Amino acid sequence: LSFIVLAVTNLLVYLNLDANAARIFEIINWGFIVYSLLTIAGFLLLVVMTFRMVNIKAIGIIVIGIAASLTLLPFIKMFHIILLVLSLLLACHFYENCRKKRTTNAKLVFSAFALMAVSRIFHLASGTSEIVFSIGNTALVLGYVLLLATIMRFK
Repeated sequence: LSFIVLAVTNLLVYLNLDANAARIFEIINWGFIVYSLLTIAGFLLLVVMTFRMVNIKAIGIIVIGIAASLTLLPFIKMFHIILLVLSLLLACHFYENCRKKRTTNAKLVFSAFALMAVSRIFHLASGTSEIVFSIGNTALVLGYVLLLATIMRFK
């Protein structure tokens, strides 16, 4: 869902190229905020499901912590930090699973979340470097492709 929001945002920017800069900036800001919140919610849901968190207080504390942290640093930097932490949590969990099961699917899932964590490191380190940011995006896409490959193996 978050990538659909991002795609629609990019499409709106493309269609409004003749609009004034303030309008385009507003579309980009709102699109990125919605994309970011949906992405964080998705990863948070994965963490809750993976660790079988049933304590609503713990989940509430995590959500409040994420919401509060989004106001501490520039939004985009905090977005990548939060996703790095969540990706590392998932990668560590799936590494343990991979060590125990030693199946191809377990290796694919671990590799996917490890690549997603690496992508966030590149995004945080990119600054103004388009090459470093592109490497981060490539790692992210590869991570999602590995998850897709895992799902396809089940069919």
